[in-house]
Amino acid sequence: MAVALLVALLLITIGCIYLFVAHPWWFPAGVSSFAAPVDHEFNTAFWLLGSLFIAAQILLLLLIFRSSRSRKSSYILGDWRMEL
Repeated sequence: MAVALLVALLLITIGCIYLFVAHPWWFPAGVSSFAAPVDHEFNTAFWLLGSLFIAAQILLLLLIFRSSRSRKSSYILGDWRMEL
């Protein structure tokens, strides 16, 4: 099950990276004087959030791969103070 999840996340990440880099749908032509600053802010946020997404997906893939290698599972009784 962990391998299937690993493969699915890998495919989703590769697809998102393709859309991020190739950007088949991009900004329309600017029709006002505010178009350039707005596009710049959007582009900056797009690259920042895209890099955070890729970093999070890599971390998730590494954690899944690490947990699939150690087949130990244990039950931990919750602590209500920590949950609160």
